[in-house]
Amino acid sequence: MSVVDVLLADTLLYSDGKSRPVVEAEAVLRANHVILCEAEDFNKRQIFALCLQISAMKSSPHEVKVKLGSRGTPVEQWNCICSCKAGQYGYCKHFVAVHSYVN
Repeated sequence: MSVVDVLLADTLLYSDGKSRPVVEAEAVLRANHVILCEAEDFNKRQIFALCLQISAMKSSPHEVKVKLGSRGTPVEQWNCICSCKAGQYGYCKHFVAVHSYVN
């Protein structure tokens, strides 16, 4: 059983159906750029992760904070934030990569 137990379809729904983050997340995973991933709260399904920047390897990694809430929390109430530009809207490849990593 996975730590998060969330369907990829839910991740796509949260990301507004955008496919680009999913395609780019595969590159993040293949490059092993998820360098830290830990559960902050198992019951509320809160995760903190660090992802290396593909375009700036020597820069600080992106911080990804995922708050899915307790089981049964609607996708609309998720809170997923990344320090990258796209991450403030929840549509970034880092969030998708972290979700795939924990599942």
